[in-house]
Amino acid sequence: MLQKFKRVKRYYKNIYVITSSIACGKSTFLNIAKENEIFCISADEISSKVFCYKWKQIRKKLNISNSYFKFLKEKKRAVANVIFNDKTAKKKLEKIMHSKIKKEILKKIKQNKNKIIFVEIPLFFENSNYNFLLNKIVIYCPYELSLTRLMNRNNLTEFEAKLRLNSQLHIDKKIKFASYLIKNDGNLEDFKDNSLKLIQKLKEKHGIS
Repeated sequence: MLQKFKRVKRYYKNIYVITSSIACGKSTFLNIAKENEIFCISADEISSKVFCYKWKQIRKKLNISNSYFKFLKEKKRAVANVIFNDKTAKKKLEKIMHSKIKKEILKKIKQNKNKIIFVEIPLFFENSNYNFLLNKIVIYCPYELSLTRLMNRNNLTEFEAKLRLNSQLHIDKKIKFASYLIKNDGNLEDFKDNSLKLIQKLKEKHGIS
């Protein structure tokens, strides 16, 4: 068992999970990383692709009666309105989505295994699908700040935003498991500076100039 753990740790030593709560700055961090030549994998982007080609199955499983939505955003909002009020429906959606997302993430890791890789996994701490990834970068901003950002970004009521935030592990608990912590509780320039410092630190660690 110990030997297997060491092999897994060695194989994934250059892979870093990027996680946080909703509206804490994961996407901004990934964009900064891409600009600095870090290979990034976004579970959200993969999820959107899976969501599109599985839409008919999802709509049927969740009993979403209105079949006509012009935009992906409308479809996602219809699904969100169901799953954030119904845990059984949420599990049905996860059963459709999770294995396919994981398969695609592992494929991309394998294809780029000699690089530093950032893998954005919003629900990393909420499930055990990726426990083999040991390096965790947590983006932090206080709950009330992420609530305000989410309401403004997605045009949600406070009730709707809280439903989404409270469906995840609280950010104050997530940071206890962080290998690296980046604060995003100030302005954008400070967040960029903090992000660049960590990226440079990891490049030096892995011998990349």
